[in-house]
Formats: sequence, C-alpha cells, structure tokens
Amino acid sequence: MLEIIAKIATIIATLVGAIGVGFAVNSYGQSVRLKRAEWLQRLYQQFYELDRYRTVREILDYRPERELAEIYAHLSDQSKGGIMDQLWDYLNFFEFVAGLVELKQIRMADLKLLFEYPLERIADDEQIMARLSQESYEHLYILLRGPSFSRHLP
Repeated sequence: MLEIIAKIATIIATLVGAIGVGFAVNSYGQSVRLKRAEWLQRLYQQFYELDRYRTVREILDYRPERELAEIYAHLSDQSKGGIMDQLWDYLNFFEFVAGLVELKQIRMADLKLLFEYPLERIADDEQIMARLSQESYEHLYILLRGPSFSRHLP
C-alpha cells in the first residue's frame, strides 16, 4: 500500500512540476512578447513621431520636383551637407533596421508592418538605390532587392 501511495505522490509531484514549468514558459513568452512590442514601439516613435526624418520622408512620399532635383543633383556630384545629411541619416536608420533583420532581431513581418511603405519608396527610387550600392548600405540594398521586395527587381 505504501508503494502505491509513493507512486501516486510521485505522479502528482511530476504533474504539478510539469504544470509549473508550463506556466513559467508561458509567462516567459508573454514577457518576451511585451519587451518586443515595447522595442518595436520605440523604433516606430523614432521614425514617425520625431521630426528627425520628417523632411526626407515627406520628399520621398510626395516627390516634389524641386526637392527631388536637389537630392539627385547632390547624389550625382556626391556633395555633403543640408538635405544630403538628412538623407544619409534616413538611410542609416533603415540600414540599421535591415541589419536587425539580417541578425534575426526583427522579423520581416514586423518590418513590413512598421516600415513597408517608406522602404518601398526607397526601393522605387533608382537614383537612390544606385547610390546605396556605392555607399556601403549593403544590408539595406540586399533587403530591398531581396525576395521580400521582389516587385522592385530590375
């Protein structure tokens, strides 16, 4: 009889332990998802809510001829300063994000949810894309020419 009670106690202890492990894994998963959401929110805020990238974002979104002509002129003569510094900051942000994708720190689904439109605007601009390959923006260039953005392949 003691043997049966010992086996039942062992089974109950094992079940309680397994349920505890299940709760711990679930709690850990929820914590990781919460941290990931907070981290993605900060990326979103950096790009959309701060004014740092607004000028270039608006130029690439609305394509005003005068401003685009200025950017293209500076791209061709490789000058620095003013709008070009803002463009390089904008592209550096996306180079960083593309590096996070490559390191598997951000999922492609997250990237598309947050930044698909501005990335497509960059990918659609052949003059900017031509400079990406020359200016050491390898991660961004590969991302934009990769299968996830395949509609932009030449």
